[in-house]
Amino acid sequence: MGQINNEFGMKWLYTIIVLMLAVQLQAQNDAPFKKKPVLPDFQIRKLDSTLFFRSKLPAGKPVVLVYFIPECGHCQNEAKALADSLALVDKAVYLWVSFHPLPAIATFAKQYQLADRPQVIFGRDEAYTLPSYFKVRYLPFVVVFNAKHQIVQVYEGGAYVKEIAEQLQHLP
Repeated sequence: MGQINNEFGMKWLYTIIVLMLAVQLQAQNDAPFKKKPVLPDFQIRKLDSTLFFRSKLPAGKPVVLVYFIPECGHCQNEAKALADSLALVDKAVYLWVSFHPLPAIATFAKQYQLADRPQVIFGRDEAYTLPSYFKVRYLPFVVVFNAKHQIVQVYEGGAYVKEIAEQLQHLP
């Protein structure tokens, strides 16, 4: 009988240790934005090859970050929907960021007629800062920030323009 209790105790102890390790590994895998839910400092290269920093974003305006790949079908749908409904979300600055080469990003921006929109900024994240900070897994990865650049909503795999418009309407 003592041996059965000892085996049960060892199995219980082993289970607890495995669970503790799993919790610790999960905590290490949490994206940094979950600990600090703000738009991080970043540097992107814009279509004209100039550098753009977080500090250059217009003060007091919400930001919608879209991390994308030009060849991604869902990203293309997101761009088309935005281009068709830009008036719904004109109170925000749109930041479209990719790690792909600038010529591919420029072609994408022109294809969806977003390149010349004053509230839309396209750029290349050469340091891979944003996907690392957000631990991007699905594209397009969309984040809505309020005017203080705090996270309001995260959409993995894209968002409907109407959803984004509703988020922006509820912001002060």
